[in-house]
Amino acid sequence: MKLVNHKIEGISFRAAHYTGGVIVPTIVVLHDTAGRLEKGSSAAYLASQKASR
Repeated sequence: MKLVNHKIEGISFRAAHYTGGVIVPTIVVLHDTAGRLEKGSSAAYLASQKASR
């Protein structure tokens, strides 16, 4: 498999009808199955006030 211009070479491509507009997210889903609920974990980092915004 080879990517050329962000497309897989050798597979037909048809652009989506609606493209190029501004995307405004209405919800963000964070999924973490490997993190532990302890100091230094991803859940603790995201819940802290020190997290970059």
